[in-house]
Amino acid sequence: ASLAQRVAPPTVSFQSLSECPFFLRKIAMAAANTDAHRVSLLGATFEPALGQVARKSLRSDGAEGLPLASSLRQLAKTTTYSTFTNLVTTMIGAGIVGFPKTFSDGGWVLSPILLLTCAWVVMEIGSVIDACLRMCEDRASKGNRYSFGLKPEKYEDMLEVPFGRPGKITACACCNAFLLLVGGAFMILIAKSLEYITCDQVPYRKAVLGMSFFFAPLTLVNDLTIINRLSVVGVLASMLYVVAIASAGLTTSEAKGVKGDIRYFPESPGAIGKIISVMLLGFTYQMVSPTLRSEMEEPAQFPKALNFAIALVAIVYLLAGVVGFYGWGVDVKGNVLESMISDEGKPLFCGFLLSGAVIANLCVTFPIIMKVANVAFERTFIGDGAYSVPLRLSSFSISFVVGFFCPYFLEFLGIAGALLGVTVGVLMPLASYWMLKLSGSGDMKEEPTYFEGVKHFIIFIVAAITLINGTCTGVEDLISAVESNGSYWEFFWLPSSTKPITVTVRP
Repeated sequence: ASLAQRVAPPTVSFQSLSECPFFLRKIAMAAANTDAHRVSLLGATFEPALGQVARKSLRSDGAEGLPLASSLRQLAKTTTYSTFTNLVTTMIGAGIVGFPKTFSDGGWVLSPILLLTCAWVVMEIGSVIDACLRMCEDRASKGNRYSFGLKPEKYEDMLEVPFGRPGKITACACCNAFLLLVGGAFMILIAKSLEYITCDQVPYRKAVLGMSFFFAPLTLVNDLTIINRLSVVGVLASMLYVVAIASAGLTTSEAKGVKGDIRYFPESPGAIGKIISVMLLGFTYQMVSPTLRSEMEEPAQFPKALNFAIALVAIVYLLAGVVGFYGWGVDVKGNVLESMISDEGKPLFCGFLLSGAVIANLCVTFPIIMKVANVAFERTFIGDGAYSVPLRLSSFSISFVVGFFCPYFLEFLGIAGALLGVTVGVLMPLASYWMLKLSGSGDMKEEPTYFEGVKHFIIFIVAAITLINGTCTGVEDLISAVESNGSYWEFFWLPSSTKPITVTVRP
């Protein structure tokens, strides 16, 4: 962009790339080739959401305001279909392995109702985020100066406009702390899958140690181009998750005659908060939505792409939860992979399929998550262009400690979802929206409607209940899971399926 500015007058404008002089076309095409890596299977302009966030995180603040920068970036714009695909693959992740147990906890009646409620909540939050980004763009276009220039491209940019730099730092810290906890949950799943696929020959904690030798060096690498190009693995894995869970659930129900215990509602009202937190976590897209929207050809179509994506994801989760609950009943495990065992104690074929998909997908996703979090921490707390080995290793150690000492996937996921998932996914967008609405002056002041207030109040109540109740219930469930395995340290290096021997003494 700087070279183009020097060789062409700033007043010259071109309506399309074909009208540019030859040398400007070469510059623009080079920028596009180095700026994005596409997977044609998912649309000509598909790029994984986390890859987009990582790419934008490496740019200097305010780059959007440079002459010709936005024109060159037009080459990297994505279609509505590609955005829809990206949102679906972002939401449908390995967390789907916890949905059968979540449905078991909620019961046949309440679980589908709660799932639809969560889908409605995240649709409304999508509209809130879209409105926030439009208001931020409007204020930037009227002369207000922000670190992102004219267009917010990252989640924390959305909080900078109403709350200033403290809001941006808080949002960055919460978002990326959440990513590190999700990274810990990923390590749990990968280690459990390795343990399963090796028939307990590689115990859980040895698997975590082995993974650390693979992931720790990748944490220090900035250029993850090759891994970014493997994003199609996530799409295929998402399909395999559903196929494996549905097939295993139906096969189990036919073989054992299990039709699911007659549990219509949770055993206790306290479980509702944890159930909602896991379901909301399954619809997580909020952190990447500003980035996806900023790269669309038609940003106004973002709500449409999002609503269709949420509807599809809700159907997928409903299928996985219902079939899993139908197949294993109330005995289904927090990680459904642990339920895919034959009567002889051997792994099922569907279990091998599911564990292989989990390993392949998360080995691609984990390094990208770490890169996004590390770059954001470095830029926010050290400075633009900063690179800190101690900070990156410290970030990785958080995920490692979670995976190494806490092999309880669903219990940990419930706590992370209730604490930071709800804060980042619901409360912060609502706070930004209302602050922007009420703090404007003159032409920029927008009066909220009564209907908006009622909807957002209901969403706030759901989020508050999930935050408080879900966290408390998640901690209780985690303590219960640790105690149910007997001596924690006695079985520390053994396979996670090892249980203490109980002896019954009869008088």
